Amino acid sequence: MVDLTLVDLGLNDQSLNALRERQINAALLPPEKAFVAEAEGFRVIADSVDLDYHWVPLATSRKFLTANAELLKKIATVYRESMQLFKSRPQETLREIGRWLPALAKKPHALNKCYQLFARSFESTLIPSVISINSILREVALQDPRAEQIKAESIVASLL
Repeated sequence: MVDLTLVDLGLNDQSLNALRERQINAALLPPEKAFVAEAEGFRVIADSVDLDYHWVPLATSRKFLTANAELLKKIATVYRESMQLFKSRPQETLREIGRWLPALAKKPHALNKCYQLFARSFESTLIPSVISINSILREVALQDPRAEQIKAESIVASLL
């Protein structure tokens, strides 16, 4: 007897549509899609934010960092300024989220819930947390066992 079957549907947009069409019974969705699903009457059985999983990690190689230092400084500046604007201008942020994620714009409660979650979650610094790096290292170690030897604390310390 099989209690669980994993189905790779690709993008999470397909997972939400498969839920809607009753092709699947459950899906792991990023918060913004989970809020839309909840607003449509689906039940949340686990909060994906509590999982040791990162939806949109920013990562690169040391080689790329060295070769593109100026570009990466610009990207980091845009990222930092975006986080500051996100937190300091909620109404403008809500309009932009709605513009880029129309499914959320149609569900104001879900849109606001999404904003509140990310406003609380965004770090005020671009220095990654030890918890975040450990999560990534565990994932990388599945493909390259050398990652098990890397200590997240040493990575964070090198950034301070």
